[in-house]
Amino acid sequence: MDMATTRGRRLTLSVPVDAPQNLLSQMPPLYWELEVVEKDMGYQASFLIPVYRV
Repeated sequence: MDMATTRGRRLTLSVPVDAPQNLLSQMPPLYWELEVVEKDMGYQASFLIPVYRV
């Protein structure tokens, strides 16, 4: 998974082959979440990340 921001920063994540995929319709739902924390600027955010097998 490779993501670029408007500032040109790039984040690369390696998802293990046997990792579970998102299952949003099950109870409780299973999903991946990315938490970003930048302490110097006081920035914190969470993002849902789509992980599906193709």
